[in-house]
Amino acid sequence: MKTLSTFSGSRVWLWLLACGVALTALSVATFVNAEKILGLLIYVAGVALCGVGAVAGIAAFLPGRREERSRLLILAAGNALLGIFVMIFSQLALIFVGIALAIDGVGAVLKSFGKKRSGENSWLAEMFLGVTFFVLGAVVVVFHSAIQSLIGGALGLLLLIGGLSLSIIALLTRSSQKSGENTPA
Repeated sequence: MKTLSTFSGSRVWLWLLACGVALTALSVATFVNAEKILGLLIYVAGVALCGVGAVAGIAAFLPGRREERSRLLILAAGNALLGIFVMIFSQLALIFVGIALAIDGVGAVLKSFGKKRSGENSWLAEMFLGVTFFVLGAVVVVFHSAIQSLIGGALGLLLLIGGLSLSIIALLTRSSQKSGENTPA
């Protein structure tokens, strides 16, 4: 197994330092305006989905993919469409998650009523789960701004830890490379 110190003469430490500085800068930006940075990250995810869709579309027309062509084209269209929706509604993603949770909760409650009529014992647990999902979804929809700030703060903290760690590793790698160069053979 190769370690970073075995790449003598390479600039791995410089790449690590650049990534560490970029992560630290992103964490500072997240602390300053979490809602916009999260929206930007979701937007980038939408662009990535469109890219995956384009790659799947290109792969569908390769010579050896004749049998998989319809599946790949459907996958390409689905990824591209999902990517476009994610890009358009990037600021509303958390609200959509809350709505989905609430709808799932309503579905679980309705399913529990069917189990109660049929005499199954698990209807009460499913009713409780459905109500919990509905309330959780309602809380996410109502307090989406505060939740985005909370998620942004946690993401910013994780990015800061990752950026500082990469920077420290890069500097330690560079110092060990320098000490290895100065040692007489």
